[in-house]
Amino acid sequence: MDVEEEDVVGLVNESDIVIQQLQKDDVRLNFASIVGMGGLGKTTLARKIYNKDNVKRIFPCRAWGNVSNDYRPKELFQSLLRSLNLSGFENLSEEDLKKEVVKGLKGKTYLIVLDDIWETRVWDDIKGAFPDDNIGSRVY
Repeated sequence: MDVEEEDVVGLVNESDIVIQQLQKDDVRLNFASIVGMGGLGKTTLARKIYNKDNVKRIFPCRAWGNVSNDYRPKELFQSLLRSLNLSGFENLSEEDLKKEVVKGLKGKTYLIVLDDIWETRVWDDIKGAFPDDNIGSRVY
């Protein structure tokens, strides 16, 4: 679902702040979180930023993954691979799917949005899928 700027009320300042962070000249892989109670519009804000033209120009490689409280690693990695327009990995193990995500991102300036992470163990489990090639990639 594309979120147009005029559809989102009250998130202009927040989106500008996040976009400024995304545009920093830091070449290292950066991780950041948009946090808050349920219903505040975190996903809407992230989706709005993800779909902005200037963000698409900065990050030609983008992927969106929904994690949720019912975390299923194979489904997350398959979803990321589909977002990266990579397919044919339905029968791979979780570890092999993770390796394919790494291969799909390697050497690219990417933006990954992981929506709805509830537990730090989930992040610990998936962070190895995001290579740091010192080209300014971001995970939110």
